Amino acid sequence: MGRVVYQRVGCVAWVGLNRPEALNALDATMADELLEAWRRIDRDPEVAVAVVAGSGGNAFCAGADLGDSRAGPSALADIGAPSLRLAKPLIAAVHGYALGAGCRLAMSVDIVIAATNAQFGYAAAPAGENGFLRRPLRHLPQREALEVVMAGRRIGADRAFALGLLTEVVPADEVLSAAVHWTTRLAADPDTAVRPTEGYHQGGITLMNGVGVPNG
Repeated sequence: MGRVVYQRVGCVAWVGLNRPEALNALDATMADELLEAWRRIDRDPEVAVAVVAGSGGNAFCAGADLGDSRAGPSALADIGAPSLRLAKPLIAAVHGYALGAGCRLAMSVDIVIAATNAQFGYAAAPAGENGFLRRPLRHLPQREALEVVMAGRRIGADRAFALGLLTEVVPADEVLSAAVHWTTRLAADPDTAVRPTEGYHQGGITLMNGVGVPNG
C-alpha cells in the first residue's frame, strides 16, 4: 500500500494520507503520489467531489518530513513549481495535527471538517516559510498572528472555527460521517458543485509539488 491511498466510491474520490507511523508527515514520495491523486480526480469525469483525510487517528498531516532532503520546507513551498488547478470541490476531514504543509493543505480546500482535537499551525516557524498562512493570518489579531509565525503557536479547532477558517467542528469520531454528509450535498447537483457561483467557491486548489497552496 502506498503513502497515499486513492479510492473512488460512486462519484466521490477518497484520498488518504497513509504514513500514520510518521503522523502522515509528507515526504517526497507522498508528495508525488498526492499530485497523482489530484490528477486522477481532475481527469475522471465520474468524480464530482473529493475528500482528503489522514490515517491513524492522531494527525491529518504533521508537515513535511524534514528527514527527506527532497521534501524540505523550501522545496514544498516553491512557488515556481509546476501547478495544477483542481476544479472540483475538495473536502478536508481533519483530526489531530495539521501543521506546516498539512495546515497549508487543509486551508486550501473548499470545505474543512475538523475534529475538536484538531490543531493548526507550524511545528516550527522557519524564516520565509509562512506563505501558506496568508489566508488564516488575515483573520487573526496582529499579536496572535505574530505568535503563530514567530513562536509556532498552534490554533485549536474552536478558535479556528471562530475565525472562519473551518466549515464545521465535530467530535473526532464524527469527522468522516460529516465529510460523507457534505459529499452527498455537493454531489446532489454536480454541475453546481463543479461550477459554483463566481466569488464564493475557492475554484479548487492550486497544487505546488503535490501540496495544496491557497489561491490568492
